[in-house]
Amino acid sequence: MATLFMSSLNNDGSSRGKRTFNEKWNQFYSKVLVDLIESTLAKIAQKVEWRFDSKTPDILGPNTWLYEWIPQNDLLGHQKTKAFITRCGTNGIYEAIYLGIPMVELRMFIDQPDNFTHMEAKGADVHLNLNTMSSTDLVNALNSH
Repeated sequence: MATLFMSSLNNDGSSRGKRTFNEKWNQFYSKVLVDLIESTLAKIAQKVEWRFDSKTPDILGPNTWLYEWIPQNDLLGHQKTKAFITRCGTNGIYEAIYLGIPMVELRMFIDQPDNFTHMEAKGADVHLNLNTMSSTDLVNALNSH
């Protein structure tokens, strides 16, 4: 069975403990986004390992395991890892490139737009817009790898 790895994205509006934008907006937006992602991942055949250190999503498929911490480089280097759903952080994209793991990028803030621009120019990823992403978009991005 193939494994997908989802990097940190929390339903309380935080990523690695940092808050962005308006806190109430983040809580709503992130919950909606987490529910969309999780309901989509629940429908796919692959096992999903997700670094997620917040309240368990309302919709959690039997194929999804949540972890507060995962040794990212080890998981990306595992023979069964087939794709990396990432928020576009610098370390994660370098590790995925080095290990040859295709990425689906969900960029959010800070250095991530620049990282995305570089990856897009090299054709190294599939990017999804968080504001317009649908369940079908995510499935198609994962299937493109």
